[in-house]
Amino acid sequence: MRTLVLVNGPASSGLAERAVHIGNALTDASVVYREGGRTGAIGQFFAAICKLRPRLIYGIDNSLPVLIAALFARVACGARFVLDTGDAVGPLRAKMSRLYGVCGSILERCGYALAELVVARSHGLAERIERISKRQTIVVPDGFDEARVPETDGEAARARWGCGPDTLVIGVIGSANWNAKLQWCYGRDVIEAVAQCKRRDCLGAVIVRETGWSTCGVSHCGWAWRTG
Repeated sequence: MRTLVLVNGPASSGLAERAVHIGNALTDASVVYREGGRTGAIGQFFAAICKLRPRLIYGIDNSLPVLIAALFARVACGARFVLDTGDAVGPLRAKMSRLYGVCGSILERCGYALAELVVARSHGLAERIERISKRQTIVVPDGFDEARVPETDGEAARARWGCGPDTLVIGVIGSANWNAKLQWCYGRDVIEAVAQCKRRDCLGAVIVRETGWSTCGVSHCGWAWRTG
């Protein structure tokens, strides 16, 4: 089966790292990355579909370019569609405005409706997808390179941050790029979760790379704080 993996991000993005692993796991797969704006990305994806005539589209990210390309591939060559998503697009865009939230919810539901299978990166998101769309969903979390991460049970980090074994730690690790439109960056959800937590022994941990947190005035890549 000819598979075309469409990535809503450049080759240097975190989504690209996931695409590489997906492409390696599939036979006869080609990967196309989004470079530039939305219109250019749609053109890139269309060109790849016309050239390769795939039987399966594996779209990484529930985005307009990916969905339009998947719909085009279904009409042009009868391609099936698998959607790989890590975000609840509706609630995420609602942070920008009510209108963006409505548009995001429509986009989110269209993505689920178009896909035969949805791949989620967390069990919570999978439950949401199944609840609002009844679509078959599987969970494939983001991974890590075992050769580059030492084996640890987390005790050293807990000791460094001054918390005990029963402290609730809410955290993320990954790439953080500032989204000016949404006024949002990977890791801000941790701040919101800690702020709403009723427990006083809750600790937030953000371990990221890229420049997003410097926009918020945080220059280093590891940061931990507690409620109180």
